[in-house]
Amino acid sequence: MQLTNLDGFLTRIAVGHDEIPIGEWLSEVWGEDPEFVDDEEKSAATQAIINLYNEIVSQLAEGLAEPILMHIAETDEFIADGWVKGFMRAIALRSCRWEKMMGSEAGVLLAPVVMLTDIDTFTDGADLGFDDFCGSKRMRSMRCLT
Repeated sequence: MQLTNLDGFLTRIAVGHDEIPIGEWLSEVWGEDPEFVDDEEKSAATQAIINLYNEIVSQLAEGLAEPILMHIAETDEFIADGWVKGFMRAIALRSCRWEKMMGSEAGVLLAPVVMLTDIDTFTDGADLGFDDFCGSKRMRSMRCLT
């Protein structure tokens, strides 16, 4: 997982109202068969990820959180795609809880993230209520703003 994806992933873990055990989300970060030279390397990598998570939690508490985005120097553009994919991948860990939120006012805040990704890629086709939400009057209004 690249840094920008990891930042989005850990941000979702931090902002979720559900506590996801560290072992569960770490296995999602590592993938199926992570390769480490030795236990020391694995421990150092794990600690670096936990440190990033703690930094995100701290920044959110202070209202200072900023996503880590890919920067294209030639055009001075910031690309959010990787961050969004990481965030959505973490949503998929508890997709049923997010379905409830999509019908609420808080769902509006997630709309820009939803618009930037193919949700089915991360939810294995689970219905999160995004189709209804994206077709809603509120969402159509938001699309006019983009």
